Amino acid sequence: MTVTAPTARKPTAWLTLNGSQVPVRSVCVTQSKTKKGDSFKAKTAMSAIPAGLDLTTATNIDAQVFLNGAQIFDGVLDHTDYHWGELTIELSGRDKGSALMDKTTSQKFLNQQPTQIVQQYAEQHGLKADIDQPEALAGKQYSADLAKITHRGSQWSTINELADLFGMDCYITGATVYFKNTPEQLPTYQLTYVKPPAPGSNMMRLETSRNHMLGRPVTTNVHSRHHKKKKTFSTQVKSDGAGEPLVYNYVIPGMTQDQVQRVANKKHDETIAHELSITGLEIPGDETLNARFLLNLTDTGTAFDTQYQIIQVEHDASVDGGYICRIGCKTKGKGKKDL
Repeated sequence: MTVTAPTARKPTAWLTLNGSQVPVRSVCVTQSKTKKGDSFKAKTAMSAIPAGLDLTTATNIDAQVFLNGAQIFDGVLDHTDYHWGELTIELSGRDKGSALMDKTTSQKFLNQQPTQIVQQYAEQHGLKADIDQPEALAGKQYSADLAKITHRGSQWSTINELADLFGMDCYITGATVYFKNTPEQLPTYQLTYVKPPAPGSNMMRLETSRNHMLGRPVTTNVHSRHHKKKKTFSTQVKSDGAGEPLVYNYVIPGMTQDQVQRVANKKHDETIAHELSITGLEIPGDETLNARFLLNLTDTGTAFDTQYQIIQVEHDASVDGGYICRIGCKTKGKGKKDL
């Protein structure tokens, strides 16, 4: 008997440039829950570009990617590379959050909450915003020290700084800026491992990894001197493990006790979440999957059977290779507990 493993789906894929549909030979969209946002790469024939669109001179080109009728990318075209021997063009771009990354600012934030700043920046670029109120700041304004922050980097680096200061998670995907409390409540994507050559698995490839160092006890210390209050605020977060402890120390000025606690919780969770990783996972293409899912792996019979944070989903489709999804995930060790 011959057993057939899951195979790549046959895709129907196209790109739109300033509203004009362009067929593609291949396309790859990376949806990320990291701070770099979404991106795409595509390859098409030179002759496929609409006659009224001259990519050698046009600027500010909107780009969308569709797979099997579902839009999975919305952004702008950044680069075109011309291969004259093949008469093909490779196109690449970033999501609309790239405007936040490209826009520098030297703005002072006087008497504003972080949620107001994130909302203003998103609205300036026509982006949606999904924002949680930091629990430590509900109904409060910025403290005097934080109100004096002047940022001379990009608007996106400002949002990241706010996320770090208030223990929030921030990322951009699908033309939406997310500024969320952690852990964020997300839907779960189920995957079941079946030992080869038996049929029944819904994955094409699975590779996992464990960081043994993070299996040790982990301690995170955060200290902050608040000059206006003339106080030093500190906190410590611990999780269990075996062996010699790992200790991480952070000194961040100008925070209150609530902020110190939230930052410590976030940094600690970020550290221990790298103990178990899914480093190589491929499934038949699924246009409904994105980075705003958790992933539940079962039936390996090991500690890898647990729930993971999805970090990145790559939708890869081509005429020759079909449509597959590659998924990157991480999580803390199974059974690891905070002390």
